[in-house]
Amino acid sequence: MRILYLSAYALPYINGETLCIAKLVRALLSRGHDVRLITRKNLSPEARTQTYHRIPQPGWEEIGCSAVQLDVRDSELSKVGKWLNRVLSLLNPYVIPDYLERAWIRAAVPALEQEIDRFMPDVVLTTQYAYNYLAALIARRKRRFVWIASMNDPWEKMTLFESPSWCSHWHHYHRRLLSLLASNVDAFIFPSKRLELFERKFSYGPWPSHVGIIPHVGAVAERVLPRNYEKFRLVHVGDLLSMARNLCKLPEALAEALTRMPGLNQDLEVVFAGDVPTDFKNRLAAAVGSAFQCLPWCAYPTALEYIASADVNVLIEANYPEGVLMLAKLADYALVPKPILALSPRIGYMADMAQKGQCLHAPPDDEALTAEKILALYAAWKAGNLASYSSHNELKEMCKPETAAAKFEDLFRSVAQGTSS
Repeated sequence: MRILYLSAYALPYINGETLCIAKLVRALLSRGHDVRLITRKNLSPEARTQTYHRIPQPGWEEIGCSAVQLDVRDSELSKVGKWLNRVLSLLNPYVIPDYLERAWIRAAVPALEQEIDRFMPDVVLTTQYAYNYLAALIARRKRRFVWIASMNDPWEKMTLFESPSWCSHWHHYHRRLLSLLASNVDAFIFPSKRLELFERKFSYGPWPSHVGIIPHVGAVAERVLPRNYEKFRLVHVGDLLSMARNLCKLPEALAEALTRMPGLNQDLEVVFAGDVPTDFKNRLAAAVGSAFQCLPWCAYPTALEYIASADVNVLIEANYPEGVLMLAKLADYALVPKPILALSPRIGYMADMAQKGQCLHAPPDDEALTAEKILALYAAWKAGNLASYSSHNELKEMCKPETAAAKFEDLFRSVAQGTSS
């Protein structure tokens, strides 16, 4: 099978997205497929921040994937141009809003058309970000190809969940673009069934008949950071967004656990790596004192090493009523044989997994239950029995690249059969 993969970012720039792409490409290549990638060779101004970490190797040559790397030069709009562009994008979803990567889309569209003609792929696969979808959508007006779009968690669509967003430009544009995509793509890939059901609510038009549930692909650290193994270490890796922190009672739960088990104070170590808002840091510091460490942003390989160094990995999920999220970080937690403490909605993906014994779960606003889970894990640690909470084989299998590649093949066969009939 010939697969053309479109992604604005890939190796040698490293974050969760690029590692996920690299692992999936390797898995597809190992199954005998011919994979070609269209990506960029330089970073946009936004990605030149700490979001991406550049490494000299490995490159796509080492992976074995042919890559078309585009030299994309970003252009700036005047203030008047931005407002005009924003108004036009409300009228026509094909107009590129000023907050999307216009330069990448304009470079990707002709490159995609050329590769369609030259490579003759069986399927075009686009990654989760809107500008890749839009580039493929524009190219599809001129070229016909089987197109599978991989939908992301709705972190970047936060305004869809907030009541003020109902009159916001971003909300309306995204909803119209999603509806336009739904009527054009041959298949969608979602990381969880709940997210698929949620996305349907925001589509005005028809929905693809082919939908695949393929969780994010996880990565494992090549080494573990040095640490004091005499401490009971709780680790949270990743940025903590406002919707997650406002209702999360982890600091108060830790304070309650310390009150109920004074000996925990001698052993506890709480490590947060990523962008943690000041008010939440202050709450944690007040709850556990010097046992709390807040580390600055780190490159993705280092984040994986923190995950591998934990006794317990803590997942903090925004408390949406729909409970739709499956954090990409969960895939990295799943591949490490360490307990997962999921502070997430009562109804949602992680609550579902907890019922299957794949993690410990507590609602983020329930400090008493969270404290109870922490004490149970601490007691197991003291007894040398944390392994009893570390078995999440179903999650691990779901997040392996080989599993994703096999599910992708099954979805493609379904799409191809439907297209031919």
